[in-house]
Amino acid sequence: MNNLFNFKKFKKNIGKLNTGEKRKVIFMNPHSYVSIFKDKNFFNAVKKSTDIYIDGSGIYNAIKLKYFFLRKNFKYNRITGYDYFNYVIKNLYNKKILLIGSTNKNLKIIKNRILIENPSCKVYLLNAPFIKKDFTKKHVQNIFQDFKIKEIDYCFVSAGAPKQEKLAELISNEMPKKGINIKVIASVGAVFDYYSKNLSFLFYLSRRIYLEWFYRLLGNIKLWPRTIISAPLYLILYLISAKPNYKDLKGLKDINKLISTKKKFILSAFNLSGYAYIFQNQINLSKDIYFWQDGTFSKFFFKKFKKVPGRKLIANLKISKNIESIFVIGNLTSKSRFFLERKYKVPIKHKELPFGNIKKILRHTPKTHSSDLILITLPTPKQEILANYILKKNKNSKIICIGGGLGIAAQDEKPCPIFLDKFYLEFLWRLQYQTKRRLTRLIETLYLALKSIFFLFNKRIFINE
Repeated sequence: MNNLFNFKKFKKNIGKLNTGEKRKVIFMNPHSYVSIFKDKNFFNAVKKSTDIYIDGSGIYNAIKLKYFFLRKNFKYNRITGYDYFNYVIKNLYNKKILLIGSTNKNLKIIKNRILIENPSCKVYLLNAPFIKKDFTKKHVQNIFQDFKIKEIDYCFVSAGAPKQEKLAELISNEMPKKGINIKVIASVGAVFDYYSKNLSFLFYLSRRIYLEWFYRLLGNIKLWPRTIISAPLYLILYLISAKPNYKDLKGLKDINKLISTKKKFILSAFNLSGYAYIFQNQINLSKDIYFWQDGTFSKFFFKKFKKVPGRKLIANLKISKNIESIFVIGNLTSKSRFFLERKYKVPIKHKELPFGNIKKILRHTPKTHSSDLILITLPTPKQEILANYILKKNKNSKIICIGGGLGIAAQDEKPCPIFLDKFYLEFLWRLQYQTKRRLTRLIETLYLALKSIFFLFNKRIFINE
């Protein structure tokens, strides 16, 4: 995705047609830019595109201004879907064109106009059903159900952004399986509506002075909500140079199965703190890290929400026979040690760690063995950082980042009363212990969570259960 923001895929001009290479063409405006940050399928469609054109005046002027302040020569042209469509029609000879989208009436008008402007072309029409969110493979199959042409030079899709880009991606993936070869597929937005009408002088004037978006708003009231939301979000995301990286997490239901079947793993709680530090990139999402549903916050991400507090997790563990000892790294009181010895009947090892920053803690990391079940009792995100460090040193480590859950299970801290837990107020109850540290962390995580939502990060995190 970095290629997108480094402009390696952006085209300075339309350039040569009929290069012989398969192309996936996308036009970027402020709304589509914002959609990258909250729609994973659209993100993938943009990522897999070959040509990106600067369409919206908001993007064009913002980038041009940036280049001006950097004192760099700005060589990119603003090329809309309408510009590209017109250029292709006027410069093609004896090519097959496929139009997908719009209404039967509009498609026939467009076909007739194309054949008047370029009689050498062959034009084919397909309707796309009205879909609120995403097209599926079945939709694509239905669209092409009776289509017999095996070679298409240019396919233009008009179904509204970002749906049309996702549909184009599906078409480019599915049609080769049916022997249909599409050389160039382009998502062209409202081009079909424009091309099927006799456009007024105001349309061309608005394009000339970079107010085409305002012209569209006057003619279509449905675009107002989208523009009012997308425009300020675009400015924020662009000014902070945000990157639309998506996070895929491994959610876990059966913790005991993980312990008995996996040779190595890190198990961590997914709660407000975990989410906040994932956003901050302080928790590294390696392939061996799994998450269980700890805090109430996790209900917004897990499809089947079942809260499992750390105290219940540690109390209900069933360790397999290949676990010869439990190694507690961090705080371990005499009560907690007695709790573990009585419950699990294996030797308990312990390594106290110094108080301080994570670099100081890592210098005191003990050696571990593959037969150890490692419990880390540090606060998030230090325990996850330490867990990743241990896993690099010993590649067959089994690690549970239990935090304060062990202390509560062993009655070092009194568990939250049921009536408070029902109202999801356990975090307030726990503030009576280590109040200053926990209050500071709560404020920090709330700030990070609000910041993440402001940057649409909550739209880009997925948990595979």
